[in-house]
Amino acid sequence: LQAVPGQVTVLNLLAINAYKNEDYETAHDYWHRILQQMPPYMHGSNAEKILKNKLADLKVDRPNNSKK
Repeated sequence: LQAVPGQVTVLNLLAINAYKNEDYETAHDYWHRILQQMPPYMHGSNAEKILKNKLADLKVDRPNNSKK
């Protein structure tokens, strides 16, 4: 990740790992980073919708909903 900080595949794998370890804050941060770097031509795409749904689910799943 240090070599290519915006690498989507790595960010997604890190997010999945964090989610599986119930580190919802970190998972949210990784998925949010992917969403932020999504190019304009992908706005409205299925990939964007999936990410937004994951982020919305995390807001529900998080025990402490204080940050995002």
